[in-house]
Amino acid sequence: MARSETARVADFSNIRVKGEGRVVKTTTVTIDGLEGMTPVLTCKPANEDNPRFHNPWQRLVRRQGRRIDTKELRIGEMDLIAKHCVVGWEEGSVVDANGPLPFSVANCQALFRMILERSARGREAIDALRDQLGDPMTFVEDDDEDDAGGAAALEDQAGN
Repeated sequence: MARSETARVADFSNIRVKGEGRVVKTTTVTIDGLEGMTPVLTCKPANEDNPRFHNPWQRLVRRQGRRIDTKELRIGEMDLIAKHCVVGWEEGSVVDANGPLPFSVANCQALFRMILERSARGREAIDALRDQLGDPMTFVEDDDEDDAGGAAALEDQAGN
């Protein structure tokens, strides 16, 4: 049998890996555990998907070398996250003694430093934020409607 000159090219665009969704450039995260405010931040990833963060972060870690100063590393990392990952916050979600604080990199860095210096719970909140922004799955939106439609189609096929 001769090969056809117009062979059909496989198109698997309808197939998704379970747990895979649409990758988004930013996501909304909340810093919990603070009394008096709950910052709601809009952020980019803090991982290799964001080279503006990742490359300076690698230099920071290399600079630390064998002498690991956890506090210094955490502050440096939070400064990089404020500069390269946080793109804004929900209006009114960050307040200081004078009321709602507008977003800026300097205000974000000050917020992170205040949280880090207040208590161990503050450090836990910052570590949780860092872990969340470092997880690529944080930036994947599930398409529940597509999954529901696919499940319904499979049920219809099974029933026939």
